[in-house]
Amino acid sequence: VRFMGATDDVALVLAEMDVFAYPTTGESVGFVVLEAMAMGLPVVSTTVGAVPSFVCQGRTGFLLDAQAGEQDLAGLIEVLADDGALRSRMGAAGREVVQRRCAMPRFGQDYAQLYLAVARAYAHPR
Repeated sequence: VRFMGATDDVALVLAEMDVFAYPTTGESVGFVVLEAMAMGLPVVSTTVGAVPSFVCQGRTGFLLDAQAGEQDLAGLIEVLADDGALRSRMGAAGREVVQRRCAMPRFGQDYAQLYLAVARAYAHPR
């Protein structure tokens, strides 16, 4: 385990990792999780914010309750550390999720639809 601190080169740091652990207790989106998945890393994270909408339990990584203890987090990291084939499968599945759901055309379409829905609701309040 290495604590990397702040960096401007996220891809370089992620490329050095085998597993991405993100035990947040208060994140809304967690774009760094998507960056890690795009780099082919399995993710161990908490079920906070939008993280569970991208990290599929047992498929792209492992999810913990936000109140889970350090032992639970360490245990899941250890499972991945000990099983290179599982890390590879989960990492590849995570990369595929990001490519399918977060590619710029798809992201742009989703934001445009959200914007239109908000504009319509504002124009015609109930």
